[in-house]
Amino acid sequence: MREMAFFREIEHVELPWGERSIHCPEFYYDAMMLGAQFLAPTEQVKALLPSERIHPLRVVPWRSIVSVTAFEYRDSDIGPYNEVSIGIPFTLDAASPLFTGTLRKGPEAPRVYVHSLPVTTQIARDADCARRRLRATQASTLPATPSSWPTSSSRRRMAG
Repeated sequence: MREMAFFREIEHVELPWGERSIHCPEFYYDAMMLGAQFLAPTEQVKALLPSERIHPLRVVPWRSIVSVTAFEYRDSDIGPYNEVSIGIPFTLDAASPLFTGTLRKGPEAPRVYVHSLPVTTQIARDADCARRRLRATQASTLPATPSSWPTSSSRRRMAG
């Protein structure tokens, strides 16, 4: 897949990072992803958010959505690594309307606050930090952290 014209046509930017440089954007040539959405108590989800301006996307008045996504990057510009994202879809400055299936249209451009993003290699963490520096004008979330995951100590129970 590395030989596809698509990858050759996009220019990389070299970002100095410590004693090495990281290419941005980095390309992912072979990856797998598994994601799931869960309902969690709205008050517990709100407690995880960094600002009172951020309101979790609610399905019913007392339950909000929490997203868990796992990635296995088997071939990328920064080598193979894995990551797990725990995200909270949100609206800004106003509580979300209740999601009632097809009866009501959802937010135009849902945003996701990334509460946790453990990765399995240091270079994956460094690449994430370099990307954040490159797009410093955009809203940021928590940085990726190297982890030998899965670990039971990193799980949070959000049952209600």
